[in-house]
Amino acid sequence: MRLVALYTGGKDSTLALERALEQGHEVAACLTVVPEPNSWAFHETCLEVTPLQAEAMGIPHVMARVGGGKAREVQELGIQLAALRERLGVEGFVSGAIRSSYQKTRLDELASELGLKHVAPNWGSPPGSVVKEVVNRGYEVLVSSVAAEGLGREWIGRRLDAESLEELLVLSEKHGFDPDGEGGDYETLVLWAPIFRRRIRLTEWATTWDGYSGRLVLGGMVLE
Repeated sequence: MRLVALYTGGKDSTLALERALEQGHEVAACLTVVPEPNSWAFHETCLEVTPLQAEAMGIPHVMARVGGGKAREVQELGIQLAALRERLGVEGFVSGAIRSSYQKTRLDELASELGLKHVAPNWGSPPGSVVKEVVNRGYEVLVSSVAAEGLGREWIGRRLDAESLEELLVLSEKHGFDPDGEGGDYETLVLWAPIFRRRIRLTEWATTWDGYSGRLVLGGMVLE
């Protein structure tokens, strides 16, 4: 099936795209949704790197702003998908949804309205399985934001590897946040994955911290 990938640059959407390709689908473009702050459905952190990530994968990239609340942002996504359906002849879209019923239901309804298929390769994965999978596949992935008790400022910009994954899972068990970051407990940024032809290197960055949550702020990046 010819698909558009809803792409945030994080581990969930990258793994979903990779799994869709493994299932034999064709990805015609990556669509990055740029929401207003405090979006109900969409990732907000480090989206400016997604054009480079798409270039690294050799896939065309589209960036679209949406806003106006939780209902309107999904409607505006529908407008973008309808335009891509006509322009690229896509039959569906792929998302990185894991266990969020809110996100999955809205995207299923949107697909039905547009006459498209919603492909969600990560859907229903047991807690912790997605983050374990990307580490096992050798992704170079950083924590780009945190917003959960047990995840302090030291996690922002930290690489997820075998050692930090074990620590993350222990903290998840202790403090009760989702081990995959579902619901925004933490978000990630992929610098390299097996489907990347080139690696992204950050040349300048900073972090924010308000005592409970914080994020990575990118100042510069290049493809190597």
